[in-house]
Amino acid sequence: MNKELNPILELVLRGAYADGLTAYSRIQDASATDERWAGLCLLNVGRPLEARALLTRSLGRGCAPAAIELATVYRQLGEPELGRQTLQTLNFSELITFDRSLAEREWGVSQMAFGDLRGAYESLERAWNLATQTDAEWALLPGIGLTLGYVCMAQGADQRALHFVTQALQHAEGLRLLQLQTVAGACYTYAGRFYEAEATFKAAGDVTGPGAPTLLYHRAVLARYRGHTRDALALFQESAQQARQLEEAETECYAELGICAVHCELGETRQATRALASASAIHAPARIGALVDLRRGQLMVRNGETAAIELLSVTMKRFGDLLLHRERGWAALHLAEASLTFLRMREAAEALEEAHLARAALRASPVIALELRAVPQVLSFMQAETQPQDLLLDWRAFQEHRPLVLRIQTFGGVRLTVDGKPVRPNASLDKCTELLVYLLLHPNQTREQILAAIFPDKYAVNARIYFHLMRSELARIVDGLTLPYDRETRTYRVEAGGMIVRLDLQELKHTLYGARLEELRTALEKYTGPFLPESDTDWVVEERTTVEWLIIRTGLEILEEYYQQGDDALCMDLAERLLQVEPLNEGINTLLIRATERLKGAVTARHTLERVRKRFRDEVGELPTALQWTPLD
Repeated sequence: MNKELNPILELVLRGAYADGLTAYSRIQDASATDERWAGLCLLNVGRPLEARALLTRSLGRGCAPAAIELATVYRQLGEPELGRQTLQTLNFSELITFDRSLAEREWGVSQMAFGDLRGAYESLERAWNLATQTDAEWALLPGIGLTLGYVCMAQGADQRALHFVTQALQHAEGLRLLQLQTVAGACYTYAGRFYEAEATFKAAGDVTGPGAPTLLYHRAVLARYRGHTRDALALFQESAQQARQLEEAETECYAELGICAVHCELGETRQATRALASASAIHAPARIGALVDLRRGQLMVRNGETAAIELLSVTMKRFGDLLLHRERGWAALHLAEASLTFLRMREAAEALEEAHLARAALRASPVIALELRAVPQVLSFMQAETQPQDLLLDWRAFQEHRPLVLRIQTFGGVRLTVDGKPVRPNASLDKCTELLVYLLLHPNQTREQILAAIFPDKYAVNARIYFHLMRSELARIVDGLTLPYDRETRTYRVEAGGMIVRLDLQELKHTLYGARLEELRTALEKYTGPFLPESDTDWVVEERTTVEWLIIRTGLEILEEYYQQGDDALCMDLAERLLQVEPLNEGINTLLIRATERLKGAVTARHTLERVRKRFRDEVGELPTALQWTPLD
């Protein structure tokens, strides 16, 4: 990749698409390359038709790599075959490494859309490796990791999907961060880890614009599988509406199919028929086409049409040919429902066997059992069996699962509790907690990285022994908590065994994001002292400084706002609380003195000024410029 980047591409890599369009509008004689990157900006701000026109012009003017972005536009507009044809005009070997990575990623997405998951995975893995050879690795990996997450999720490999998504999240921001959070939440949903899915979607927030329809869709899926049927319907409808407005054809199709499924479950066949017609009208690749037939078969069963059996049999085989074992299992359950409806018991038993084979192909993933809510006769049939089958056990686990909550307190001291009960290791509680928090904040670290971060030089000789001792202690005191070693990546991470992990540091940061007065007060209540106060390792000191800076920066903004409004009593109270976090902050001390003078007069303000000056002299040895002389002197 050239060291001197196109100025619009620089903004694209930072995710500043609106700024990219502004920069393009200021160019008097735009090149074909300028048009290429401006076209990508248009696509990412939800203007795909304009993007298609500009990218077509860029390609016509000789910018061959613009075919990559044009293929993306065609796919998102619901014309995936045209996208493939456009991409095939390129000779990948002639592209620079940066463009080859982009091209392999788009080809992988295309392969996925047409059901070739193995081919998609191979292309995306090449894209990932090529990205690491460029200066823009930080910008490329989130997009590639996102798609790898989708591919692995489609294969039912939710844990592997989370592995890629977690790595990609380290580089992501803006829209890409939202997309990766959406995939992570979807992975948790399909793994039956509903509370973690809910927490992940909540962290993504309520958004509009690009990325929002997909987030809404997966929130709807979670609601549906939790049995919140009407909530799911509303979310599917909102997803479809926003996808239509943004011309995100695939997401619109998925959402309409979700609407159809929910209406079928509610017995509302007329509304289900309308939703199915809307989904069928959207041109979609093989995988989605098979999903349309799955929901058509579900609706036919509801309508009492015996032809549903043949359609669902064919659909189940199509999913099997595409190696989509999750959907193959779902189709098998609906085929069993159809067979039971029309009293074909032998076919029903065979379909259930097929569903269990699909579960085995997914390495016993519980994802297939999620669809049991949509097939009530199958569920009743399985519950009547003397010996419960695996799918029924999966279903019961979903219904009965109420995860434990592991709380990690790090402010002003260290405390670990499981469902409110304190737990304490035989090894140092402070060091065990530091190790746990470090891996929660920095997943997938090598042993060398962990030892360098956690143990000061004086422990270097025995650091490995201490590390493995603390791993064992954490696993002993918190059932299900492990720090497993990944042999492929040679890294360690935290596995919570289905528990909800609540770290006060993360909660405080979430509270401070975009905080107003009430959120700031909540954050100050949560902040009971310095982060991991007994530790002086570099990463802890850096994190401690960062969180204190976040509190003070937010506090100063709010203080200045209320000072300008003349609310001096509030300013005095808030300033005193903020000074408990950073007593020597010049800006807060200055506002405290000014607010005191306005509210209580010059005499009281002078006493406050002298108290502040004494603190600076005692702690620093000198006064900041703003306090050397004031009108109060």
